[in-house]
Amino acid sequence: MQFTCMTTLAYSEVPSSRMSRANGFLSAVMQLSMGMGVAIGAITLRLVAHARGHSAAAPQLRDFHLAILFIAVLALGPVLDGLGLPSDAGATTSGHRQPELEVNPV
Repeated sequence: MQFTCMTTLAYSEVPSSRMSRANGFLSAVMQLSMGMGVAIGAITLRLVAHARGHSAAAPQLRDFHLAILFIAVLALGPVLDGLGLPSDAGATTSGHRQPELEVNPV
């Protein structure tokens, strides 16, 4: 549910004439974000294992706990960004405000 809401907000200010490009761009950004999340998680796991004084090739369960905790805290970053949104963010998408017509300059 939350993922769908954030995707809807991503499209809320995009004019319909650019929706196709916005969809492709958002899809690419989401795929890149997932890949970066895996990479950051793996690097964090290796750093935690190294900091705890044992081989990163054989991480312990506690290393995974700390790495997952770090990634969870990192994932909360966008929440801070979302708190700064105006109170009417997404109103056009939800139907509470009429979309503004796109004006093409001559």
